[in-house]
Amino acid sequence: CITSTVLVNLCMDFIFAILWAKIYRVYTIFQYVKKLKKVTLTNADTLKIAALITAVDVLILILWMSVDPPLAVEESLEFENLPGLSQISCKSENGIFEAMSF
Repeated sequence: CITSTVLVNLCMDFIFAILWAKIYRVYTIFQYVKKLKKVTLTNADTLKIAALITAVDVLILILWMSVDPPLAVEESLEFENLPGLSQISCKSENGIFEAMSF
């Protein structure tokens, strides 16, 4: 459960961090065009922004996994046509960290 939770959060966070960094890059370029000034933004600048956003999420994940790690919980499902089905899902006792991660 911990592995799947961490991987999903980090992959989604990395995608959004790159998107936000690129949006910031375009915004900065257009702001300097209005002032008729030359701007130099490198790929390293963009990656620094993405790394900062990802680092915040990593800190939240470390706190979450140390305080309230998700555990596998088996739930029985009751349907008329299919008796005896069960589902395994990952759940934490406190939902605060789940809300913060998404």
